[in-house]
Amino acid sequence: MNQIIQLANGKTISVSWWQVALLAIAVSGVSRLFATTSPQKSKVFYSGILKQAPWSPPGWLFGPA
Repeated sequence: MNQIIQLANGKTISVSWWQVALLAIAVSGVSRLFATTSPQKSKVFYSGILKQAPWSPPGWLFGPA
């Protein structure tokens, strides 16, 4: 079950399902490496840098989404 992909320069390539699966896994892994941050950094960002608007209701009023 191959798929034929036509490139912008007019050439065509044949790609099988397992090649697409390997590429998806590789891209997912690389994005996971760049997206990981320490929980402490996230906590500092959300509690220290972001401020709640004075007219908004308190956070304890609503449960987690």
